[in-house]
Amino acid sequence: MSVSPANPAAADPPLPQTLAPRSLVVRIGGEPFAIDGLSEEIHRRLADLLRPFIVAADPTDVTDPARHLEVRAREDGFGWLIWKEGRITRLASDADDLLRFLEWHAAAHTLSVAPGYAIFHTGALARGDAVLLLAAESGSGKTTLTLGLAQRGWQPLADDIALVELATLDVQVFPRCFHVDAFTRATIADPAQFEFPGGLADYARPRHWAAGGGRPTAIVLVTRDIAQPTTLAPVTQAEAAGALLAGAIRNPLSLSEQARVAVELVAGARGCWRLNNHDLTEALHLLNGLAEVY
Repeated sequence: MSVSPANPAAADPPLPQTLAPRSLVVRIGGEPFAIDGLSEEIHRRLADLLRPFIVAADPTDVTDPARHLEVRAREDGFGWLIWKEGRITRLASDADDLLRFLEWHAAAHTLSVAPGYAIFHTGALARGDAVLLLAAESGSGKTTLTLGLAQRGWQPLADDIALVELATLDVQVFPRCFHVDAFTRATIADPAQFEFPGGLADYARPRHWAAGGGRPTAIVLVTRDIAQPTTLAPVTQAEAAGALLAGAIRNPLSLSEQARVAVELVAGARGCWRLNNHDLTEALHLLNGLAEVY
């Protein structure tokens, strides 16, 4: 139907406000990020995933184009295009794929430009005066161990990305969702301790987190060799620092500054260990004992 300027009533009515594209602004590691063009459903689910980081801000307040993603539905109706700085950066074929990418990119970009932290690929938990870092490569069971300890009286600080404040070397609370596979989710004995946001089966977020951060008292390097028994054995400070540095996430900090933080973290800890995570129950028992020692 053609629309004449003299007959504006013939034009299609505007979309209701609830159906208009929406934006979401988050602040992670002190850095803002905006996601624009969201449908009502995607906005609701993404807000559920990123709830701890949402801020009341207008997306136009985020002036750097690199800190924006725009979501556009494909014209053929099959999925979404994700735009950044005027270019398509990703195609999402379904809503779950879209949500996973948006949540990941918001965290990845903001942490990559956060200047006040050294960032390490570790789990982190607190219990009493003990602060435990779990450093491991993917597939070693770090998330499963973190989730298991969270059900045994430990308070989580982070799942697999630990933010260490440069001024104090305290590990900060980073309440991002845990990414859980079917095995890890099956180890949840009390689902009431967790929420499962965004309608994604592989995302879980503890309902309770540590009240504040602290300097690590124990650093554990997690490996998984199913041919060997579950053991917890001391390692040198050099080994522990090297493992932390190998898992450092690049941000404005120089490599030498990241190395300094890693060395100071292990020097200030009361013990550094290597855990072979063969049997989950036994591994959790050994880690739980560190709260008694440290």
